[in-house]
Amino acid sequence: PAEGMSVNLSRVTTSSSAAVQSAENAAVSDTTIDDTLLTAPVVTVAGMQNISRQAIDRGTGLDQLIFEDLTMSYATALDSAILVGDGTGGTPVGIIETSGVGLVDVDDASPTAAETYQQLVKAIGTVSAARYLPPNMIVMHPRRAAYIAGGLDSNNRPLFQPSAVTASNVTGTGDFARYGTAAFTVAGVPVVTDANIPITLGAGGDEDVALVMRTDDVILWEVPGTDPAFVQYDSVGSGTLTVRMVAFGYSAFIVRQPSSVCLLGGTLMAATL
Repeated sequence: PAEGMSVNLSRVTTSSSAAVQSAENAAVSDTTIDDTLLTAPVVTVAGMQNISRQAIDRGTGLDQLIFEDLTMSYATALDSAILVGDGTGGTPVGIIETSGVGLVDVDDASPTAAETYQQLVKAIGTVSAARYLPPNMIVMHPRRAAYIAGGLDSNNRPLFQPSAVTASNVTGTGDFARYGTAAFTVAGVPVVTDANIPITLGAGGDEDVALVMRTDDVILWEVPGTDPAFVQYDSVGSGTLTVRMVAFGYSAFIVRQPSSVCLLGGTLMAATL
C-alpha cells in the first residue's frame, strides 16, 4: 500500500464445506467460512556510504559502482530477513521462524545424497498432503545442491545429470551451479540456491535446511519502482566535502499459509562433499 506501516490480509481458518446430498431436497452441507486477520509490518532495509566530493567529481563512474554495490547488499539483507527474521529488531518473521510450518527432521550419522533426495520427496508430499496443492519451489544452500549433485551410486555413477534427455535413474537434472534462479529440478520441483540459508543450525551447529514450499502462500510486498531507492545528500558533510549516498526500501513479508511450507532438517543436512 502507498501509506501505512503494516499490511493486513486474511487467512481462512474455517473452510466452507461440501458433501454428498443424502437425498433429493435434503439439507445441503453448510459450514460458515471464517478467517483471521494477519498483519505484516512494513520494514525498512537501508545502507549508506560517505564519500569524498573529490572522489565523486574526479572519479569515473564511482557513484554507479556504489549504487550497484549498495543494491546487492540491500537485496542480500532483505533475502536474509525473509528467511531467518525473527520479528524483532525491525525484521519480519521469516520462513524458517514461522510457527506452524511443516518439518521433516531426519537424524542420520551416515547420510547419502540419495537419502537426501528421498527425504526431499517426503517434504514435497508433506506440503501436498497439508495444503491439498503441490509445492512449486525448493530453496537450499549451495552446499546442499552440491552435495546432491555430487552423489554417486554404488558403481560411482553420478545421481545428478545436466540434461533430462540423457538422464536415467537420477535424483535431479539441470545446472546446479547457477545461483538465485530455478536452474535445476529435484523430483520435478524447481530448485533455487540461496547462501543466506544458515549452515549453523542443529545441536552440532553444522546443519542447514531445505525449504519446500508453495510460493503463492509466501508473500513479499515491495514499493513499485524501487529496487531500492537511491538518494544522495550533499549537505550532510558539507563542512568536510563529504557526500552521503543512501540506498533504502520498504517491504512487508508474511507466510500466509504455514502448511504451504515444509523444512527438511536434522543431522542429515550436516553432510557435505
